[in-house]
Amino acid sequence: MEKKSRKTSTMLIAIAVMLLLCIAAAAYIVKISKAKAAPEPEEEIAADAPEQEEAAPAEDPKAKLAHIYTNSGSSEDEKYTMQAFDSAIEAGSVCLSMPVVASSDGVAYVADEDYLREMTGYDGYVSGMTDGQLSEVKTKGGNDMVRLSDVFEKYGTDVNYVIEIKYSNERNIMPFIEAVKAAGVADVTSVSSYYFGALETVENEFPDMTKIFLSENEVDLAEAQDRDVIDVISADKELMTEENLAAVHESGRKFGAWTLNSEEDIRAAVKMGIDSYFTDEGALAISIEKGE
Repeated sequence: MEKKSRKTSTMLIAIAVMLLLCIAAAAYIVKISKAKAAPEPEEEIAADAPEQEEAAPAEDPKAKLAHIYTNSGSSEDEKYTMQAFDSAIEAGSVCLSMPVVASSDGVAYVADEDYLREMTGYDGYVSGMTDGQLSEVKTKGGNDMVRLSDVFEKYGTDVNYVIEIKYSNERNIMPFIEAVKAAGVADVTSVSSYYFGALETVENEFPDMTKIFLSENEVDLAEAQDRDVIDVISADKELMTEENLAAVHESGRKFGAWTLNSEEDIRAAVKMGIDSYFTDEGALAISIEKGE
């Protein structure tokens, strides 16, 4: 009996040991399974970390200041010369404004009037002289007269342009169109004029180009709001009122003004929220807009 009892005890101990081993094995299997199911540390960090927002694209300085149409860096510069345009660029301008008149042989020159007396002292007309003759004419300050093609060649697409067509006939319009096409600057060029017909002619060649009507009075300003070709109505500064701004915006067009040279006028335009303006005081305007 004693021998049988010992044998039974040994069996019970063996069974207990086997049970313990089974429990230990089961626990180990569970631990391994959990470890395999758990994400890698990097995955946990990635899952817990907040999603990163895409960085906003840097603001294009050209777009920010392109509504300031500068004839020069300062009204002290001799207007519509390369020196004046260089001065505007140095002051931070990204949009050059200039009027053009065609020579007798169809070359667009930067000039405020056909008659040259005020600009050069010469008793003659741009339209009555050839390109070769005009190349010999100097401004009162001793600077060369400027071809539109010279401006495009120098600055290319690094700046924007607002080109005013001074007269409505095709002999003045076509040289502008040809110069823009030759230089490949249509995408950075807008056209302005006091004449609806001139803007309509340009529309046929450049339907996507911004057309700016220069309004001298309330009658023209009202009519421009009904002209499909017009994108921007830029009015004499005396017409720069909240009422006109609201009316032009209501018509689906942008509102601008000319020519704002005093700090008071420029600040009033900025405060009113007009869309664009012409100025001879490029450095002043840019300084005000930048809050300097």
